[in-house]
Amino acid sequence: MEKATRDIELPGTGIVLHEHPKDTVRLGAYLSAAQPFGSFAREKGKDTFRQVGTFLQSVLSPRGDLVALNPFAKFADSSFDHLRIFDLRDGSQFTVPTVERPLEGVLPVWSADGSKVLLSVREPEKRRSDGFVVVDVAARKATHVLTESVGADTLLFTFAPDGSVTRGYFDGKSHGVDFYGPDGRVTRTMHWVGRPRGANWFSPSGALFFTGCPKGNSLCVWDTVSGNRRYTIAVGGKTQSLGWFNNQHLIVQNPAKKGARIEVIDFYGKVVRVLADLEKNNTAFLSFTAATR
Repeated sequence: MEKATRDIELPGTGIVLHEHPKDTVRLGAYLSAAQPFGSFAREKGKDTFRQVGTFLQSVLSPRGDLVALNPFAKFADSSFDHLRIFDLRDGSQFTVPTVERPLEGVLPVWSADGSKVLLSVREPEKRRSDGFVVVDVAARKATHVLTESVGADTLLFTFAPDGSVTRGYFDGKSHGVDFYGPDGRVTRTMHWVGRPRGANWFSPSGALFFTGCPKGNSLCVWDTVSGNRRYTIAVGGKTQSLGWFNNQHLIVQNPAKKGARIEVIDFYGKVVRVLADLEKNNTAFLSFTAATR
């Protein structure tokens, strides 16, 4: 793997990125955790980040030209939650209403072709999931889909490799993964795989996905088609899994002597690259995405 050739500081965060021009994944967007809580997105083909709003979760599209912006402060101007789409090419933006109070949308995830954005729907007062929303970006339209399986709002929806929707579940005894059709019905279940973490648990090729293993603190890598376990990666109890770097490596965050480090590890748990040094924890919410040129 290529060694980093340049360092990029994120002002006011104490975070330094370590990048190489051939990196397959880079930081695409971030939200500063300090006032005034600026939301930033990487300008396409550059090492600079542009402010695209305030107190908004920002996720860069696969092509690097659009940013999905989800507000943390809900219902400030209406009884509807919404998703904002910001165009980095000309600065234009538009808003799509998603769900009505008391429901709200969280954690935007782009489809692989950049045509749709998926949001998990939650009812915070009851702490439960209420399905998902698919935003058609070109049509500027949102569709709320109720699923036949509900549960805690800490388990989030994401896109599967074939474009369908999937989510982790907990049945009171064990964690697994459900796959859903467009009508919200469960089409496939893997009850043995443990709990997925975050929303970026499928590899870039879609052939593999990772979870927290059913037992212990390890990460398990599974075959998407067969459901067979391919690798078990021993990690520390304080390790946070952030997603995939490429089809053979994962991105994790680990404590360091000062703050934390974001690292690339192989399937044996070996650190092969440092992606970022964090002077302190929780100074920014980071969103890594596939690198655009």
